[in-house]
Amino acid sequence: MSRLVFLGTAGDPISMGLQARGTGGIVLQHERVQLHLDPGPGALARARQYGVNPRETTVVLVSHAHLAHCGDLNATVSAMTHGGLDKRGVVAGHESTVTEPVLWNYYQQCLERIIPLQPGKRFAIENVEILATATRHSAPGVGFRLLFPTFSLGYLSDTGYSREIAEQYLDSDVLVVNVPVLESAEHHLSVEDAIHLVNLVKPSLAILTHFGTKIADPLYEARRVQLATHIQCIAARDGMVIDPERGI
Repeated sequence: MSRLVFLGTAGDPISMGLQARGTGGIVLQHERVQLHLDPGPGALARARQYGVNPRETTVVLVSHAHLAHCGDLNATVSAMTHGGLDKRGVVAGHESTVTEPVLWNYYQQCLERIIPLQPGKRFAIENVEILATATRHSAPGVGFRLLFPTFSLGYLSDTGYSREIAEQYLDSDVLVVNVPVLESAEHHLSVEDAIHLVNLVKPSLAILTHFGTKIADPLYEARRVQLATHIQCIAARDGMVIDPERGI
């Protein structure tokens, strides 16, 4: 059984500061592998709140060096390794995220492996293959395609829309889409962009998350996407748990 756990769904600096929605990232558990994607501020507190044990984390994936995506990276590595007493685990992310000043030298020494990523690079952990994808954002970064034996998941992180970016996620069963804005922006996806994206990729399930303060009703926006694409689309909630092989 696999579990996708949302430790936060906030998507802009204002919502991050308010913490009405969390910024703890996303945890994906599959057999012996636990991946933590983009551990932002409050990642450990939200993990405890929602029943996730950070000691069981195998891999931390970091898309880019903005605070909402990496603010608790060092704390997450500390929890994963007991402050370095148990040297273990992997941190993989855009090359700007796996060195100082984002990942401190001390915590680099706590890890079994550090993998700097550029778009197109692949690596595997246990039976999970991870592909770094290209983004178009104000900070250099990557998205991720996670290929499991029984399903695949695409996580775009923060990016503007283009057909080339969307085509990287073809054949994804589950698509996690960050939509911080209502209207199209150069470096972020809007709800309209999400409609184009989902229509092109045609996943079995699309999940909207990373909501900015202008997204007043995420459930309404998810329904808009579903009505326009005829593909199941849901709005993530803090603490929501999904079996990505079966839907909600």
